[in-house]
Amino acid sequence: MLSYTMGRPPEAELLTQSSAPHVTISWSQKEAVALDSVWGDAYGVQHHGEDSPQAIQSVAIHLLTLHGAITRRADGSWVKRRALRTRGVFHKLEPPPLGCALTMRHLYPIEETDTVVTPSDYAYSVYNAWIELHRTTVERWYERHVVRD
Repeated sequence: MLSYTMGRPPEAELLTQSSAPHVTISWSQKEAVALDSVWGDAYGVQHHGEDSPQAIQSVAIHLLTLHGAITRRADGSWVKRRALRTRGVFHKLEPPPLGCALTMRHLYPIEETDTVVTPSDYAYSVYNAWIELHRTTVERWYERHVVRD
């Protein structure tokens, strides 16, 4: 069975190296998660905008959606509805450095892209870049604002 280290797919050699631990997911597990439906959340996290309350809320909701889909196999719409019940509870998360995750350009065969990846590869890569920096915060937010009633 092939192994895929989140954020470090073999076809994405251009990614920067990190000393943070990686989560390894086998291809069969990855296929079972089916992240194609939440790749838009990865895009939302990568395009974090300004420091406004709306931008902070947007990044948090998109990141929680990825977290739920990847770690809990939760439906993205369910995660969003749960997380949006309370507003103004999230704080700004510093984005990872540029170049440490795949981008939209890796989804399409264009001149600047050596290899085209799947939407799931893209979602995993973006999630991993953010979770390496903010794992404790995201897990705490998920328990408080998504799981808890």
